[in-house]
This record gives sequence, C-alpha cells and structure tokens, in this order.
Amino acid sequence: MANCVFSAVGDGCFIETLVDEESQERSDSIGKDFRACNVGSRKCYDWRSTAIILGFEFFESLCLYGISTNLVIYLTKVIHESNTAAAAIVANWTGTNFLTPLLVALLADSYLGNYNTILFSSIIYIIGTLIVTFSATIQGSKPFIYKRYSPTTGSQKQTLFVGLYLIALGSGGVKSSLLPLGADQFDDNNPTQQEKKASFFSWFYFCINLGALVSSTLTVWIKENVSWSVGYGIASVCMALATSSFLLGTPTFRPGNLKNDAREEDINCLHEVEGSYSLVATEDEFRFLDKGANLSSLAAEGTNFASTWRLRRLAPFAQLKSLVGLFPIWLTNILYSMAYAQIYTTFIEQGRVMDKKIGSLTIPPASLVAFQVLSSMSCVLLCDKILLVTVRRFLGNGHGLTHLQRMGWALLDDLSYGHCSNPRVKEAGKCC
Repeated sequence: MANCVFSAVGDGCFIETLVDEESQERSDSIGKDFRACNVGSRKCYDWRSTAIILGFEFFESLCLYGISTNLVIYLTKVIHESNTAAAAIVANWTGTNFLTPLLVALLADSYLGNYNTILFSSIIYIIGTLIVTFSATIQGSKPFIYKRYSPTTGSQKQTLFVGLYLIALGSGGVKSSLLPLGADQFDDNNPTQQEKKASFFSWFYFCINLGALVSSTLTVWIKENVSWSVGYGIASVCMALATSSFLLGTPTFRPGNLKNDAREEDINCLHEVEGSYSLVATEDEFRFLDKGANLSSLAAEGTNFASTWRLRRLAPFAQLKSLVGLFPIWLTNILYSMAYAQIYTTFIEQGRVMDKKIGSLTIPPASLVAFQVLSSMSCVLLCDKILLVTVRRFLGNGHGLTHLQRMGWALLDDLSYGHCSNPRVKEAGKCC
C-alpha cells in the first residue's frame, strides 16, 4: 500500500512523492519497528530503556570528567608541562571532544544508526581509557613525578595523547547518538509522552552533572591522594559498566530510523507541469537557495528526471535550509563555550595557588569545579519542578517554553551576570 503526496513548488512545478509504507519502516540493524507501535502500548514506551540511557550517561560522564577535571594538573605535575602549554592541550582536547560529534553524527544518521554508533564508540572509548590508565601505571610509560630525576619522554607523551584522543573520538560517538536514542523512546503523537520527553532532556543533563560531581570530588581526591593510575582505572571501570548496562538493555530499546537522503523507494517520480522547470524546497526561509535547485540546465542536457541519483542531487536543498537556520544558534553559543572552557584550565590553575584548607581538610583544586556542578544541578531541578510547571500552567500548553526560548533566557542570564561583574572586576583591579 502506498500514498502519493503532492507539493506545489515554484511556478506550476509539482513533485509527486510515492511513499511506501514498508519503506517507511526501515529501522536500525536491530530491526525493531518504531512507527507501527500503538500509542500507550508496551512497545511504544518502556521506562527501562530511558533509565538505562540515563544510567549510561551518568557512568560515561563520571568517566569523562574523571579524566578531564584535573587533567591540567596531571599535565603540569606529572607530565611537567608549563601552565600555558597544559591549558592549551586541555583546551584543544576539549574542543576535539565537542567537534567529533559533528563528524560521527553523519555516520550515525546515514549508515550506522544510533545504537551501533554508541556501541562502536563505547568500545573505542574503553580502549582510550585503558591506554591512559596504562600510561599512568606501567613502568616506562609512567613519567616520574619529579622532573629533575626523570624528565618526561616523547613516547610517554605520545601514549597519553593517543589515549586521550581515542577518548575524544569515542565520546563524540556517544554524545551524537545517546540523546537522540533517548528521544526516540518517546512517541511524539502522545501528549503525555511529549511532556515526559521534555523532562527527559532535563534529567539527562542532570545525570551529566551528577557524574561530574562525583568525579570532581571522589575521583579527584583518589588521584591526588592515592594514585593517578587508580583514578584513571576507575574511569575505565565506569565506562565498562556503562557499556555493559547498555548491552543488557538492548531488548528494551526502540531504535530510530536511518535518515538517508532520497532513495528510489522514497521518491518515485517527478512530474513536470506546465510552467517553470524550477524545483525548490517548500520552506519560505532562505529563498535565495532555491536558485540552486534549478532543473532548466539539466533539462537542456537531456537529463532523465526519473533517475533516482538525479533526484538525490535535489533532495538536500531542504536539508541545507534547516542547517543554515542552525548557524545563528551555534554562533551565539561560541562565546559561552569560550568562557566555559576556562573552568577546566585557568580556573583550576588559579585554585592551585589558593589557600584550600578548611580546618583540617584540604580541598583539591580540581574539586572547586564541584561548585559549578552543584549550581547547575540545582538549576535543573528548579527549572524542571517549579519554573517550567508554572510556565505550563500560565501558557496552557504541555511543554511551557520551547528549547530555543530556554536557551535564549539562559544567554540573557549570562549577559546580566557579566554586566553585574564589571564593577567587581574594576574594584579588584584597583586593589592590585
């Protein structure tokens, strides 16, 4: 059974899309169907799947932040890098952590699917953590803590960096696919599950911060007071636990469909109707991009428009418009990311020269990050349980503020904080 959908585009040009219901049911390699499930049935939603995903994110966050939180101290104290060089290394590695999801997401959406991407990335992730643990444990790979007795060799640094960048690659795969897999567990046609889905995003972020809190307190203390190798070993165990729980939870997952470009079974025929040959996307935004989807030149070449690979050349224009629409959102978050990156570099290096004693207790400098994590967790609970509930009642809808509106208010809050900090910075400058 098939349905034909007609969309008017341009001056008298129509595209007819033959949608085969069987082709719509293409899914990930696990082979589970998501669209055919009945709303409210067990197949549509299983709380265990979201619980496993949240647990995975907690352990993955504990692993990642267990390595990154005091990495700058490890580089200066053990690898004997200068403060400037250590901060640059951490900043580059952190940037790689957040760039790899863009590359891995292409593979996830077009070929592997979310589940397989998470699985393969987790294996790479574990290998990276084991190499970092190896570099801090095995004699010959482990630098001597006192530089005057044994300076760090090039092979020791290379071993560490190979492990770190394998972690960045594995982390990119997890970041790009875990949250979409969690979102796929909910039915967008069910208002109740829509509300649960919005809450899931908040709790996902809460689990990230919970893992960061544990790593910035317990794991950091173990590294600096027991052994660096034990601390990195804990990170490896956490990632292994996350992967094991993910595999055990496989039967409960509802994997989403691959998002490939136009295929033969998706776009069956293109009808040219009286008028222009111009085939354009139906969105009203960025109309100047419609000029690129012009069939006149292809028609002059005698192109057969029934050829699927020709149609695939035209399909990305609507996707390009969506991508261009994301650029303003990305650009506005660059400044925030620049400020956030200082938390794990300059902020911790400043903490090393502070008086960190509270009575008989000495706080590790990397544990100062815990205050930022606690404030983030408190804000998540405040927003999800009080603020958003109030906004939903006021607006009379199920979701309250949209995600874009939440980001806008958060950026406005950051700007207000920066404005209020100016007098304090000026006064501090006078004292110095």
